Amino acid sequence: MGQLAPTLDRLRTIVETAQSAGITFLAAGVAYYAFVSLIPLTILTLAIGSVMGGEVFEGQIIEFVGEFLTPEAQETLVEALTAQAGRGGATVVGSLVLFWSALRLFRGLDRAFSQVYGTSYSSLVSELLTGAAVLASIVIGVAAVTIVGTAIGRLPLGPFGAEIATALLLVTLLVVFFPLYFVMPGMTIAPQEAVPGTVVAAIGWMLLGQGFQLYTAYAADFAAYGILGGVLLLLTWLYFGALIVMVGAVINAVMAEDVVEELVGPDKRQPDNREETATGQDRQLQRDGVRRDTQLEAMTDDEPTEDDEEDRGVGMAGPGPEEAGIDADSDEDVTTGTAPRSEVQRLNRELAELREQLDEFEDDIEDRTVDRDSVENDLKRYVRRRIRRGHARGWGPYLVLLYGTAMTIGAFVYLDGGWAILAMLVLWLSTLGLYVLMMLVTTTLNVLGIPGRLRNAIGDWRS
Repeated sequence: MGQLAPTLDRLRTIVETAQSAGITFLAAGVAYYAFVSLIPLTILTLAIGSVMGGEVFEGQIIEFVGEFLTPEAQETLVEALTAQAGRGGATVVGSLVLFWSALRLFRGLDRAFSQVYGTSYSSLVSELLTGAAVLASIVIGVAAVTIVGTAIGRLPLGPFGAEIATALLLVTLLVVFFPLYFVMPGMTIAPQEAVPGTVVAAIGWMLLGQGFQLYTAYAADFAAYGILGGVLLLLTWLYFGALIVMVGAVINAVMAEDVVEELVGPDKRQPDNREETATGQDRQLQRDGVRRDTQLEAMTDDEPTEDDEEDRGVGMAGPGPEEAGIDADSDEDVTTGTAPRSEVQRLNRELAELREQLDEFEDDIEDRTVDRDSVENDLKRYVRRRIRRGHARGWGPYLVLLYGTAMTIGAFVYLDGGWAILAMLVLWLSTLGLYVLMMLVTTTLNVLGIPGRLRNAIGDWRS
């Protein structure tokens, strides 16, 4: 158990950091932006493919998606693919929408990584540069996956073909994810700090792909839902894929010991009185130091005379008559060894006043020091309020994802032709509808939270 303790502590820290950072909600937002970016990417691919591939490409597309579409939707797809007039416009619109969607996707990733690492959000220019670098790596990785898969399919690898394909796919995913974890944190990290999350994300995506392949192979009801089942399956896959990416980011942050204390939580060390003891000792030392310094300064106010050069302090007896070489029975006035009585009394009064002032200062500091119980109650009340607000607003990505999915499916089902494309463009580009929806949801949740705020207000008034 002694050897497993550090590993268990590290795993516990990873779980706490993931929960504190809210990676489930961050993954939902990233999945939504990824889903929105896939549709214009598909439109752009269809437009370019219909120009480059001609009728062969169109026939393959219609044959591939024909079983999921109604006859009216098939006719609309054929018209969209074969229409010569709208290809240029579709290409331009698809490119613009794809650029906007990709920008939103990388902004979501940047904010998610900033939330995990505790860094500030990047500027728009920095996000564009980061997004371009990550996008280039993803494009290269996807191209590499395609080339590797095609090459493996044509090579006579024998009984080890599946194992070799899996190994090459793992290497390709490592190459794809490494720039993401190295560039996106928004802070300078060493290359080796990006390796743990890269490995976890690559293995997680491989397992996720295998799991969804098994699901689609053995789920008999998948085809019954048609395009709706395909959309839900795609959204689920994107969500779990984004969640794996965020888990990799948390692992990198914890392994590099760059997690912000605010995200991890309070210090797990047992409270003790060492700091208070040290503070009391420092205060006592300062008091003694002040007394000694004050006494020395007061003793040296007067200029020393030749008779006082051998003295070692005011109020301390000097050498006796015999030690000074003076007869004890002599009538000579021996005053060189001691200070005047009036001077000693004056110094004692000043020291007493300084002690009183120091005691008053300490009492004032103690009065200004807040009570531990009151601070603890205030912190608990504040944390409860923030947790309630965070949970209320944390459902935003899910609501936005549900809204976009429902409206997109509605556009496919109830609209035909150009109206469907126009409706989807409005859904992608219109932030007003999302803003109004989120305002309504936020207002409703705030109204539902009024009893809790009243309870907190009554608690504050009673305390």
